[in-house]
Amino acid sequence: MRLKDSAYEAIKERVVDLLDNYGVTRYPLDVFALVRRMGIRLVPYSQLDERARTGALEYSNDAFRIVSHDYSEAAIFYNDAMPLESARYSVAHELAHIVLEHGSRDGDDQTESEADFFAAYILMPVPLMHALCSPDSEEVSVFFGTSHQCAAFAVERTKARLRCGVPPKEYELRLINNI
Repeated sequence: MRLKDSAYEAIKERVVDLLDNYGVTRYPLDVFALVRRMGIRLVPYSQLDERARTGALEYSNDAFRIVSHDYSEAAIFYNDAMPLESARYSVAHELAHIVLEHGSRDGDDQTESEADFFAAYILMPVPLMHALCSPDSEEVSVFFGTSHQCAAFAVERTKARLRCGVPPKEYELRLINNI
């Protein structure tokens, strides 16, 4: 689902603010360390007993989150048997739901699109792709530590932005200067 341009901008700014607030200055992003620094409990499926692991896999093969009503407590459970790139994306996706206050249940198309965009942007910010490496999906995948599929999507976003000639926003310049 395509979001409104204002929604994309709000998510991008939220990501940059988050990276600023938690002192992220290097890529590839260690999303696991970021989640822990944020005080969010991170639970790999392999740490669950067999019954709980089976239930977790039935609920989601990738990851899911549990949050308190006021968002003061949160946990992300993730399938650590997946390839690392997939696990990083799944954790970033669940982090998005927490940061964007989507609640514990999977949502509608809009909330899932918002979480997908947040995850892709936090793992591979377009301004960094443009500033640090060529828009080649193989190079992007290696540099940012993502799957080829995720990298190809980010490369397309970068190319579209370059075609439009959109200058970087203030928050994007902040991101580039911090990394």
